[in-house]
Amino acid sequence: MLAENNSFINLGGAILFIRIIGWVIIILGAIYIIGSLGENKEGTGERTKPKEFVIAGLIILLVGMPMAFHHSKPKVAEQHHVTKAERASSSAKKVSSSKASSKRKESQKEKSEVKKVKEKNERENLANYKAALKTVPTKTKGTITSAYVDKDSGVTMVTLSDDALALSSNELKTVVKSAWNAIGNLRSNYTPFSSDNGSTEMYITIEDSAGNKLAHTSLLGSFKYDGE
Repeated sequence: MLAENNSFINLGGAILFIRIIGWVIIILGAIYIIGSLGENKEGTGERTKPKEFVIAGLIILLVGMPMAFHHSKPKVAEQHHVTKAERASSSAKKVSSSKASSKRKESQKEKSEVKKVKEKNERENLANYKAALKTVPTKTKGTITSAYVDKDSGVTMVTLSDDALALSSNELKTVVKSAWNAIGNLRSNYTPFSSDNGSTEMYITIEDSAGNKLAHTSLLGSFKYDGE
């Protein structure tokens, strides 16, 4: 700020000097014109050219007047003020842009972290579901001999004991439906799964030990009996 004040003081002194020079030129020009006209009126023996001298004097006046009435200080001050305002505006825009960029990065980082946590939980859900399927034969006392997620299709495969095949058609259908419901409820305890697996793990296929399909999940998610 002190440097700016000193610059204004120096500028003011220079302008004052220019004005003084301008007035001196104006005065000299006026004297020159008056003197030239005076010589012409007195009729001296010298051969003068009053017209040329008057024109020369007017030129001197035209040179001196802009210098005498010089007003650059307000203009310079105004220009400095505008420049300072523009600098402040530019600085504010940079700060605002920096804050917006920082917020965007933080938001993207938060979304990325949330996505990672979600994917981790879904992978753990699927792993826990697969582990729970291994305990099904024990919990059903052998009615279901095996239950697992097929690696290729992602479908939950359930094998029913051959003892159930000795039942009547209606009784077999009831047992198969109970097995299908039990596996479906178990699966619900561990969802959601990751998107690339969730659409296949929702399907359950029940077979006998020979691989004959007894029931499966329809495209609409309902029980579909395949036995006779």
